[in-house]
Amino acid sequence: MLMTHRAATPRRPRARRLGRLLLSVVLAVMASGCGASRSATAPAPALLDALQRGVNLSHWFTHRAAFEAVAAQSAIGPDDLRLIGQLGLGHVRIGVDPEWLMASATALDELMAGLDAARAAGLAVVLALQPQAAYKHALFADPAARKQLMQAWARVAQPLSRWPVSAVAFEALNEPEHDDPAAVRQLMTEIVATLRQIAPQHTVIVSPGGYADVDDLVAFAPLAARNLIYTFHFYEPKNFTHQGAYWGWPMWVSFSGFPYPSSPEAVAAPLQRAAPDVQPHLAHYGDERWNRARLARTLDRASEWARRHGVPIWCGEFGVYRANAAPAHRRAWLNDVTGLMQARGIGWALWDYAGPFGLTQGARPPRELDTDMAAAMGLRTVQP
Repeated sequence: MLMTHRAATPRRPRARRLGRLLLSVVLAVMASGCGASRSATAPAPALLDALQRGVNLSHWFTHRAAFEAVAAQSAIGPDDLRLIGQLGLGHVRIGVDPEWLMASATALDELMAGLDAARAAGLAVVLALQPQAAYKHALFADPAARKQLMQAWARVAQPLSRWPVSAVAFEALNEPEHDDPAAVRQLMTEIVATLRQIAPQHTVIVSPGGYADVDDLVAFAPLAARNLIYTFHFYEPKNFTHQGAYWGWPMWVSFSGFPYPSSPEAVAAPLQRAAPDVQPHLAHYGDERWNRARLARTLDRASEWARRHGVPIWCGEFGVYRANAAPAHRRAWLNDVTGLMQARGIGWALWDYAGPFGLTQGARPPRELDTDMAAAMGLRTVQP
């Protein structure tokens, strides 16, 4: 397992220092704008290079209260980080639950140990605050929840402000789950202001509303601040990528045998085996003809939005749930999506490394690399 960040004895003095820092940051944000005049004007070229290809380390520091066992199984060790680098990936995206971060006396030390290990392995880090849905909903209705989010960012950004700007970027909020672009834009502006008070030279990654789909991105107006990257998530078509999923739309858990690419001919055989309530959805999916060309048209909307506004974009999540997708179809989709994003200069982070969408299999290290999946994505095919 990972080494601890530092001994436990200085925690209380640091907690007092952090308390004073949090108060000063909140007051400063309330009294000022985004601090853009003191910030860098664009992301560091080395950071942009690292963000070309990466992977999500899902559930390592999220969902601790509700799914402690999942977090334990998702813990990342030195061998994992070494493998990620050997595959030719340049960065890892790490989500953090702000409630856990603020409630646990040991959380910051534990998190920093993980981040330090990733940096020691030569990987850049995208640190994303990733609260649960109820917390995100409260951000748009409860000023106290908003204040707590800013305090969480202040707590974690303070030690990371000493890192090189090429080593870490701050992702404001994972999938805001709010459909009003103006309200999301205001929240993002406030988060950027908080971060610019602490780490004025570091890049901030901004999410649009909803679940950060391409539709959400193209409806979003960029912020006035500079040195930002805009993220989106790509799981189209969801009836393929989420077949068998037990969360989200209740029908997904019943879906199986949805092929990629899709066409009326491709779904003819699966239709014979599908349950009656699934058949109309599968038939419609065949009629939609999801293939490389249709994926390209969808990604073109994101890249055209970026060109129009003169801002960089990055795909922070994409992938296929393993449960009911045929491995060959899963690999075909991943091959098309990674190739299309590379052709458009869009960096990406696969969802995920060791979870149910994973690049590896096994609940704990040592994990087994899916070499066929890695090859489909153009990664180096190595063994742990």
